[in-house]
Amino acid sequence: MVVLYNMTCISLSVVTFRTKRLSSRPPPQAKLDGLRDEAEKLSSEHPEEAEEIKKKFDEMEKVWNDLREALRQREDSLGEAGNLQKFLRDVDRFQVMSSFLCNRWCALNRDMSAQP
Repeated sequence: MVVLYNMTCISLSVVTFRTKRLSSRPPPQAKLDGLRDEAEKLSSEHPEEAEEIKKKFDEMEKVWNDLREALRQREDSLGEAGNLQKFLRDVDRFQVMSSFLCNRWCALNRDMSAQP
């Protein structure tokens, strides 16, 4: 019992640490906005490199948007898989229930036909 309690405390501590560590990071979109500001600042300070800076930032932004789209598609796919799983679980429950009712109906018919 003590070991389980200690393991639970350790697990909760690790989860709390990870949550604090992740929550201290800026959201990805905020980080991208900060990088955009930095790119604009660098472009104004170094106009001869402005085109290259913009090109690099645009590439990074495209990768970010592609990643977000892939994540959205994956979430949609997982949602569909979850709906399918729920449907199959409901079908299984229905089959169990219908089998039970059929057995009860047959038993009731046998009892009724056995009576004179």
